[in-house]
Order: sequence, then C-alpha cells, then structure tokens
Amino acid sequence: MSPRRKTSMPSLLIRFWVWIMVLTALCAVCSIAMTRLHHGQHPWGLQLLWGADVGWDLTVFRERFVHFRQPNFWQTSSIPLTYPAFVGVIFGLIFRLPNPLALYLLVCACAVVAWAIWLVRALAARGAAPGPATVFVLTVTATSWPLWVLFDTANIEGLVAILTGIAIIAFIRQRPWVAASLIVLAGAMKIFPLILLALFLPQRRYREFLFGISLALAINIASLAVLGPSISEAQRNINAGLRIVTIADALAATSPGPDTNHSLYNAVRWATLVVNHRHPHATAPDPDGDADILRPVYLAYLALIPLAALVLYFVRIRYLPMLNQILALTLCAVTLPPLSRDYTLLNLLVPFGLVCILAASSKQQPPGLSACFACLAVIFTAGTYLNLGPSLASPIRALTLAVLFILALKYPFHSAYLDEPPHPANV
Repeated sequence: MSPRRKTSMPSLLIRFWVWIMVLTALCAVCSIAMTRLHHGQHPWGLQLLWGADVGWDLTVFRERFVHFRQPNFWQTSSIPLTYPAFVGVIFGLIFRLPNPLALYLLVCACAVVAWAIWLVRALAARGAAPGPATVFVLTVTATSWPLWVLFDTANIEGLVAILTGIAIIAFIRQRPWVAASLIVLAGAMKIFPLILLALFLPQRRYREFLFGISLALAINIASLAVLGPSISEAQRNINAGLRIVTIADALAATSPGPDTNHSLYNAVRWATLVVNHRHPHATAPDPDGDADILRPVYLAYLALIPLAALVLYFVRIRYLPMLNQILALTLCAVTLPPLSRDYTLLNLLVPFGLVCILAASSKQQPPGLSACFACLAVIFTAGTYLNLGPSLASPIRALTLAVLFILALKYPFHSAYLDEPPHPANV
C-alpha cells in the first residue's frame, strides 16, 4: 500500500483549534479585566503557578512521611492521608528521593511530551501534515487547563493518568495483561480507574478481568500491611482521613479554596443548595445546616449513581464501538466520584487523542463528532473556570462532561483501527 499523501489538518480539528484559541483569548481578556476591577487575583486572575503553594498536594504530606513506617506515623499532626494505602507506599518512596517535587513534575513533563509525540505521529500517519499536526498538539498542550492544575498542585493524579493512558494504548495494541496490570496500579491509587477493567468484558477476556480484581485486592492489602502497624489499624486511619474529605467537600456549601470539582455530584450539590435558598459561598456561615441538607442527597447519590452506571453499562455501553466504550468509561471515572478535581481530566487526554485520530481517519465526518469536540473545548480550556468563577464553573464543567457522555452513548464512532485487531504500528 502506498503511503498516504500528507495534507493539511482535517477541518474538524482546525475548528477545534479555533475554538480553544477563542476560549483561551476570552479567558485572558476576562481575567485581566476582572483582576483590574476587583484589584486582586482570585478568583479571576491567572493565579496558577504564581503562588507559594505550588506543589502543595504533594509537599503537604512531606512532614508525615518523614516518619514513614515509624510508630508515630499516624499520630503526626499534619494533613491526614486521604488516599488509598498504595498511595501511602508511593509517597513513602517518593519522599526518600532528593527534591521529590522537581523529580515528580519532571516525570509528568516527560509523559506530556510522550503523549504529544504519540498524537503528532498518529495524525501524520493518517494524512495530516507534520507541521500543522505539531502546531495543533502544542496548542492543545499549552491551553490545557488540567495540565495547568496538575503542574500547580503536583497531585498524584499525574501518575494515575500516565498509567491509565498507557493501559488504554496497551489494550488497543492487544496486550491485555499489560493493560490490566496498569489499570490496577492506577486503580490502587485512586480507585476510579478500575472501571476501565470493564473494557475486557465485551471481548470475553474474563481471565484478565478477574486477574485485575484479584491484583487490586492484593495490592491494597499488601499496602495496608506496609503502612502498618497492622492492616486493620492502617485502614482505620485511612477511613478517618476520608471522613475529613467527605465533611469538607461533599457536605459543605463549597470546598475549601478554589473549587475545581467537576464531579456530577457537584452539580447536584449546587442545585440542592439553590433549591434550599443557600447559594454556594466561599465561607460557610452555617456548615451544620448545610451538612444536614446535603447528607441525604449525598447518601442517595452514593447508592443510586453506581447502580445506574452498572445498568447503563450492560444495557448500552458494552455494545458500543471500542472508542465509545473507552470514552464513556473514562467519563464515568472522572465525573461520577463525589470528589473529582480538574486534574482528573488528564485521564481524557488519550481518549481525546483517539477521537482526533478518528477525525483524521474519516473521509466523512461521523455524526456527533463535531459536538464532542465542542464539549472537549469547554472541558480542556481554562475559560469556564476563570471567566465564570469557581461557584458556577465547576457545575457547568460537570454538565458539559455529562453532555459529552450522552454523545458517546448516542453516536457510534466506528473505527477500523479500534474495532478490528490492529497492527501495533497503526495506533
């Protein structure tokens, strides 16, 4: 087969490029204007990467992990461990390294470069000229709100997204055992990536699926044992940390600091407060009253949303083309947990790349694909947060993610390189 002639970028990708540039420009204009008007940076200013708290989500645990595997580890008067046990083991290793923050951000930066190279090469292999493809990918990278948040916070989500992204590519390249192992490692850190194990069920890869579930349990138990002093005591202390997060985020009128929670529950919480004539606010004058209003809604959400997702999977998702399954399951992973900060949107970068590859591969634009790109433009750029402020931006981003999920359910995106066993070089 003769190589495909290099042409300009597909019109759909050009339109997406224009959308993100316009949204970013509007964001910059609004941010500058509102900063001048309010004589301060927050919530309108581009405060990210300017403050003294860069890397806070990582460095805040440094004091505790000085005492890693020591008798006073859990009694240290610092931020409690609010992650599954496996993250505690990873933190224990990270903080033994010299300059752990710089090394972690360097790993994340290398992963971003690898993702950009992968997408440029994939687009070029499907007819896009290398120059425009490079400009397109660099623009997406530079305007990516989730990447801004990651490099400001240094949240461990960067490592989670790296593992899930490689897992999806391994799954596409017919390396199911590698994919299952990576999904489990990511899931042992933040739980929600385990939903990607559902990719194995339509292909009847039950051994890999059961291997993943068993490995996840084994990693969690082993990690609890490493944290010690016993498995039960470690789990008790982790549960205490998770309760603090629940009170501060799920049962409060607003989360502490800039609220970048795009969870579907955040939209439900916002609507519940409005119905009860309590608008989201920066400081809660009646936290007990807010918690009383939100607690039954929160418990109903925890009970009903997983059940609804399970039914939807067996009724619809598992019968969709592979790209739809990857997109729908990833969207479930980043929108359904009650707390899902905007750095979790990093997990959409590889599915976004697959959507771009579909646009470059298709002779005719598949129905619904343009609307998907419109949603992704809103999701990935900073405009929805900095233009609207945190109280409105997070629910709007959550609703945009819900619209994207509906589009993934409604419009089948058939792709030869995903729905048929591909040669590894084709992905």
